[in-house]
Amino acid sequence: KAIHAGIDKNRVRVVCVDDNLALYVNDQLLIETHDTTYSSGFAGLTIAAAPNSSSDVAFDNVAIYSISGS
Repeated sequence: KAIHAGIDKNRVRVVCVDDNLALYVNDQLLIETHDTTYSSGFAGLTIAAAPNSSSDVAFDNVAIYSISGS
């Protein structure tokens, strides 16, 4: 219910602090986990669609912030 279908906009936020990872869509927490596989790295953004599907994706106001864990 958090994800708007069709041409509606969705606001996506990913929070990665220490080993805590959380995904929010339209300010609703969808999933949260802990993963100690990597202690550092880079942020990236990708989109995948099924073969022969018709999908259009646009990004606006993309921001990446560096924060420190406690």
